[in-house]
Amino acid sequence: MNDFLKKIEYYPKLELDINILFELEKKCFGDFAWSKNSISSHLEKEKTVVCYLEEDKKKIIGYIFFTSYLDEAEIYRIGVIPSRRNLKIGTELITELKNKFHKIFLEVRKDNKIAISFYKSLGFQILGERKKYYNDGCDAVLMEWAKEFI
Repeated sequence: MNDFLKKIEYYPKLELDINILFELEKKCFGDFAWSKNSISSHLEKEKTVVCYLEEDKKKIIGYIFFTSYLDEAEIYRIGVIPSRRNLKIGTELITELKNKFHKIFLEVRKDNKIAISFYKSLGFQILGERKKYYNDGCDAVLMEWAKEFI
């Protein structure tokens, strides 16, 4: 684990500040940031958990929105602030999920080659595509990671 990373924390939805999450979204995704309404909607879903990676419990530097059912999880969003990218924070967030679940699903924009490469490097496989899934007409790539049993 990186020296400045202290631990991964799980926050119940009642403790979340939508404004802070929205500011993080804008830093991480710019024009593709989720709206406050989208963030709120995901937090209201049953079984939705937000996992934050913090620096000395003072500053949120990475986060992951996911939902789980039994031994499976679906990632809706993962973000790391730009100044902390390439430090394996995203890898550590996903590894946390890989340690807890047997299968993980996600979808990613087909034109987001960096993200697809990142997920492949963590053992995710492409399952298929959803044509014109996003509002701008971009396709979605469906990916899955499954724990191997020996």
